[in-house]
Amino acid sequence: MSADIDMSTITVLHHPRLLLVKTWLSDGIIKAYDHAKHFTIEETTVSDIEELSAFLTRLEEESHACIIRGAYIGKEPAGAITRVGSHFEDRPIHPILIEVDGFEPLCADPLADPVACCWEYIQTVLPPCFHDASYHWQLSNSAGHPKHAGMLKVHLWFFLQTPYTSLQLREWAKAIHLDCDDSVFNPVQIHYTGAPVFEAGVSDPVPVRSGMVREAVDIVPLVIDPAILDAAQAKVRPPKGELVGETFDDGVAHFLLEKGLVLRRTKDRLYVKCPWDAGHSSGTPKRLYRRHVFPNICRP
Repeated sequence: MSADIDMSTITVLHHPRLLLVKTWLSDGIIKAYDHAKHFTIEETTVSDIEELSAFLTRLEEESHACIIRGAYIGKEPAGAITRVGSHFEDRPIHPILIEVDGFEPLCADPLADPVACCWEYIQTVLPPCFHDASYHWQLSNSAGHPKHAGMLKVHLWFFLQTPYTSLQLREWAKAIHLDCDDSVFNPVQIHYTGAPVFEAGVSDPVPVRSGMVREAVDIVPLVIDPAILDAAQAKVRPPKGELVGETFDDGVAHFLLEKGLVLRRTKDRLYVKCPWDAGHSSGTPKRLYRRHVFPNICRP
């Protein structure tokens, strides 16, 4: 993680024209989010759940903005930033989104009393460390549509005591079989934050779409099992141009990287461009470099 990136820094993506919210049309159809490719970036720092909630509330009014977990490390010109993994660092941060999609509460109606339904989900699905923690809730853009009757579709935001990376949270969610959409535990996965747009003549069936619930504590004391953290670490890919494990001090490997001959790499191998590829009649084959050994070297 970069030294100047705070562990509670949030990355906000903006698009000048395309909508990053859903649109309720007069024919009953909900139009999906626009497919935005290039963005401008804003970074903001929140120090606790109250500041996080206030910031998310402001973002509800911005139809062209969204959040991702990753920190930008790319070099694209401003206004032309693409949302790809190589441009963003999977840094540990305190905020966490638990995306609930299709939970059927028993205690209340999700539209009439969403807070009671959020409480039921938290108490019955999330680990005990979340049970007494304050949180920000926001119903999803499609919540309230007749086809989702009786289902809680909500985004729950908490502030963790210990910051974790997306990969660590994804491994944790899988390990405990958490009933949530774990796709948000990805450095470049969009967290939609804007309120839906309603076409002329269409009314929002939901009285209140978001709010903050204050509980006994403002931070979640989530402690992820070391074995889960180790499993996540084993899946970390080295940054471009960097080697891990046995090959880190390998001068030949670094020479190949510096010359741009590496096509793909794993922990202890480099797949490199064949020096004699010009002599091939079709394609450019990959050759394996592993600890100073070039097996099956071909010559024209």
